[in-house]
Amino acid sequence: MSKQEGTFDNQKVPKPPIPQLEAVAEYLKSALATGGTSGTFDDLTRVFNTSNTTSGTFLGRLYAFRSFGFMDIDTKNKTYRFTLLGLDLVQPDSPQGEIVALQAACRNIDVLRTIWEGYQSQMLPALEFLPNALSKKFGIPAESKIVWANYFVRAGRFARFIEERQGGLYVNSGYSRDFTTRAPEADASVREMLLDENARGNIQPSSPMPRAGRAAQNATDVIEELSGLMTTGNKLHRKVGNSYILLYMDASMTKEEATEFEKVMDKLSEAAKTLLSMI
Repeated sequence: MSKQEGTFDNQKVPKPPIPQLEAVAEYLKSALATGGTSGTFDDLTRVFNTSNTTSGTFLGRLYAFRSFGFMDIDTKNKTYRFTLLGLDLVQPDSPQGEIVALQAACRNIDVLRTIWEGYQSQMLPALEFLPNALSKKFGIPAESKIVWANYFVRAGRFARFIEERQGGLYVNSGYSRDFTTRAPEADASVREMLLDENARGNIQPSSPMPRAGRAAQNATDVIEELSGLMTTGNKLHRKVGNSYILLYMDASMTKEEATEFEKVMDKLSEAAKTLLSMI
């Protein structure tokens, strides 16, 4: 950051993490299924579908995990360990837990946090003017203003702090209580216990995700991107084979309505399983 608060030195703005936030979240969930809450770089090659641990693709995705705050990375010993924030994302303990974790992750990226705070509780400039606005308002250099504009909008939609409103995109303030980075002591101690148990081998990691499951991530990424306009309510999903049923419950639903909705979702999942067994 430059001396003027909220702006960047044009020569020191980093590139956005690669890949996009929604893909990083899916890779993180796959890492949990493949190696548990801690593991080796070799485990991550299976998650990333790379042939070694030195390729640009592997290192870029590893950098994204660390930049968003989802993992602690030990490059000397080539191991990783989920952070509390990473656990909040893959094992949320409330209906809003996953979104809160995503928003906390966005705050860990200086450029995303600065743009978010700069436009908080306001409409964004029209998308065709946003890159120039970022350059003027925050000092983002010309060569990276377009990529940062696109990255911010896509990450904001996925993390639900950017809403589709009549006339454009609105930037909300997100969740006011950020329990993923300032968790209560009891909540933090439980997560630390899980990490310690896994490190001692008392918790057996899930079996590696099959190749077909990894390929299916592309489809779920598309579903999440297309559903980016839905900024309220809770996501409800069920896995059926290598596919997913993904629905959203409106935020105005009562608790009783949501319970009935989940029962319908369970019946729909069972029907889908029956159909798949007949193919």
